[in-house]
Amino acid sequence: RRRTRVDEWFKTSRPDSDDKLAQRLALALAQDVAARGWPDERFGAEAELMDRFGVSRSIWREAIRLLEMHGIARPRRGRGGGLMIGRPDATYTIDSARRYLRRAHLKQSHYLDMRSVLQAGAISFAITRATEDEMTELQRLGKRLAQADDSQTVAAAVDWHCYLSTLCGNRALSLLLRILLSLTQDPDAKVPVSIAELLRQRHTKLSQAVVGRDEAKAQRIALEHFEWLQEMLDLQLGSLHAAPLKPAADED
Repeated sequence: RRRTRVDEWFKTSRPDSDDKLAQRLALALAQDVAARGWPDERFGAEAELMDRFGVSRSIWREAIRLLEMHGIARPRRGRGGGLMIGRPDATYTIDSARRYLRRAHLKQSHYLDMRSVLQAGAISFAITRATEDEMTELQRLGKRLAQADDSQTVAAAVDWHCYLSTLCGNRALSLLLRILLSLTQDPDAKVPVSIAELLRQRHTKLSQAVVGRDEAKAQRIALEHFEWLQEMLDLQLGSLHAAPLKPAADED
């Protein structure tokens, strides 16, 4: 019955362009495998699926390319191989959300407000839920950050925060935090030496408080850190905005 609903959805209001049809087919195939419970098996015979959805080989291959980008489809070589059902790739979701937020000219205050709220939740959950082994790993990342050179400080800080987000035991919260953290990753950004040193000092204190499971202290340090970040962003030491779009030649 679920497959019938997927087929009916795909065949109603079919788009005019091939690109949109391929996107619709990719979504239909993703819904199909989700309804099957993401089994570790092949998608099925290419010819049968093309006939089932009534699409050409070019549309089919473009849809599969989209699924492979998301990790939903993966080729397997050798005996018993073929086009296998994979798993969705969070990296693609994070990249797409980062591009959208940059192009949407996300306000720095909105970014910091949201990160502050999510970070507070992640700290609270991590302190109450993380195992001792996980805290040991967080401590190791904190020490690596403290010893990072100036050019690697921001990347090491992002790694620390990303790992912290996984300790909260809430995948939705972790994903949202990783999306926001991805906005700080600018390969061309140069952090002044004094700022890099302050980043290392602040994160060392935060890491020690979280590993020590001192929530009140950790939350206070995190709040002070976000207030400091706002000051730094106001000085244009970081940018969350895409460059303004150039008007078309025929625009006023």
